[in-house]
Amino acid sequence: MASTLPSTLLKVPGTNWTFSMNPGPFNIKEHVLLCVLATSGLSVPSSATILTVRKVFYHKYLNFWVGLLLTLTSQMLGYGFAGIFMKFLVNNPYMWYPFTLVDVFLYRSIHEVMKSRPQRGITKFQFFILAAVTSFAYAIVPGYFFPSLGALSVVCWLWKDSVTAQLIGSGRNGFGIGSFALDWNAIAAYSGNPLVYPLSTIINMTTGFIFFLYIITPIAYFTNSNNARHFPFSSTRLFDKYGHLYNVSKVVKDTDLTFNSKAYQGYSNLYLSVVYLFALGFEFAAVTASLSHFIAFYGRDAWQQFKQAYVSSNNSTEDVHNRLMKKYKPVPQCWYLAILITAVGLAILSCEAFGDQLQLPYWGILFSCLLILIFVLPLGVLQATTGQYISLNLISEMLVGYIYPGKPIANMVFKAYSVTAEDFALAFISELKLAHYMKIAPKSMFVAQIIGTFVSSVVGFATSWWLLSAVEHICDPKNLPKGSPWTCPSKNNAYSTSVVWGVIGPQLYRKYKDWWAKYNYVLSNGLDVGVAFLSLLTSLCLGMSDIYGVNWWGLDAGDHCPLAQCPTAPGVSVDGCPAP
Repeated sequence: MASTLPSTLLKVPGTNWTFSMNPGPFNIKEHVLLCVLATSGLSVPSSATILTVRKVFYHKYLNFWVGLLLTLTSQMLGYGFAGIFMKFLVNNPYMWYPFTLVDVFLYRSIHEVMKSRPQRGITKFQFFILAAVTSFAYAIVPGYFFPSLGALSVVCWLWKDSVTAQLIGSGRNGFGIGSFALDWNAIAAYSGNPLVYPLSTIINMTTGFIFFLYIITPIAYFTNSNNARHFPFSSTRLFDKYGHLYNVSKVVKDTDLTFNSKAYQGYSNLYLSVVYLFALGFEFAAVTASLSHFIAFYGRDAWQQFKQAYVSSNNSTEDVHNRLMKKYKPVPQCWYLAILITAVGLAILSCEAFGDQLQLPYWGILFSCLLILIFVLPLGVLQATTGQYISLNLISEMLVGYIYPGKPIANMVFKAYSVTAEDFALAFISELKLAHYMKIAPKSMFVAQIIGTFVSSVVGFATSWWLLSAVEHICDPKNLPKGSPWTCPSKNNAYSTSVVWGVIGPQLYRKYKDWWAKYNYVLSNGLDVGVAFLSLLTSLCLGMSDIYGVNWWGLDAGDHCPLAQCPTAPGVSVDGCPAP
């Protein structure tokens, strides 16, 4: 448009106003704002999870407008809380956000002045294109032709009939000895892009992984703690005392989806796999440790900065970014407060008016707000300084499960408000930090975030509603075609947790510093972009026609270790598993 449209100024008749049809060069700030507009609120709406679990697993209806209101209010609630803590988590120069720096490098690489290729290297933009094209070309193999490259378990290939060998070799359901992946999606899926984390974070995560998977859980499993060997070693499914999948319909009243304690006593206690059980425990430890870490290492700084921001006019944390951002007017605090109050009011209204579908009373909304108020700051500091994110999933489920037991949907709705609002508060703050680095007017960023979130929330929830009606056997892996992506693993996990808690109650490098500073974040983005384009292409061109890949052995996205899900305790018989 800048190169073709006329730049002549046109005058509005009867006024002194003039305008041009030519927008001028497309600059980096416009690019950032457009991307924020397109990606704000892009995660799967929590209400879509509630809708899926209620309809697919509990076989109950959820009103469309109730679900949409739940989506909008839970996300806007997070934006309201973000404004309260923005001065500490955005304006503070010690809050540097590793993953936000990746975006900064990407935008600057694309918009840098295109110079001739250096004598002994290439520009960052050229390197980005090369990485993205290479990643895209290779991603076709694991993404379409050979999905099994995401989990290659050599031990399982050699010992096809041994439960113990497959338990040792399975990378998805066992110890993963000899298991590896040749798919960037698998490498970066669960812990995030490894090129972005500080070295201290990677060492910390690796140490925790080894301690968890190779010391704690094997000891508990092979000593049969809590009858662990009666169930799979690693699974998010629920089991009864016989080693079979837990029949939730036996302990939930069909009329109002409440807990039937008499039926529970006559059936079986609820059991979890040893990995799932300890994962819950470690998640408790992570949340409480984050709070303790914040109080011990950042508590005094936070209090001092609170006084500077809201009591005195002195600001001792001012850096070059803060000085340059002073030329823009900040977003008034009353804007955030208006969003917060409106979201809380509408959330309470929806819970009170549709209590039969949501089960959560008004005080649950107020309690979720208290939980967010306590944890936004410590979890925000952790994300800003290490790149790690810890969710309030478990603690929110446990708290409301104790306070308001026997209500699985209420448990999920409370989690939706507390966890989703927390997620969006931290996402909103990280985008504000991006605007801080890129020197974008705060009000422009605010408008882009709010509009983007509203549009994506409506579209996302409406799409989920349509998929639940359009895709036959959705979330039912046994009846779906081979290679189908509609298995809903996260929804199965959400269903399990609703039963558990609702029914039952920077050191950034040492070598190649110049290369690292110039190309590391660009490489990270290039790899991600190539895989993303491939996923988009296959979904639009093939997935919508129920074509999920070439029908052969390598189409299985698992690791070909089916026996790794079998129990090892003597006398436990499960279909498809050899007798222990």
